[in-house]
Amino acid sequence: MPGNEPQVVKFLVAGIGTLELPLLGRVRTVGIPGKETGEILLLKSIDEVDSSMSHNAHKKADVYINGILGHLEDAKRIR
Repeated sequence: MPGNEPQVVKFLVAGIGTLELPLLGRVRTVGIPGKETGEILLLKSIDEVDSSMSHNAHKKADVYINGILGHLEDAKRIR
């Protein structure tokens, strides 16, 4: 997963229990699809993010927030 997606996931994991998101409410769980079977791997600490996430540029950056699937995409600012 290229770009800043891992940093976004780390931000979400660090905010478990305190971070409030529009439409999703307080972040209670953050998970990602497992590398092999696709099961949801719940992340408990930011240390787990780098070892758990794919670094393949062709893979989608999917993240589950409170069990709801979302897709992260690195966006470039247009000036």
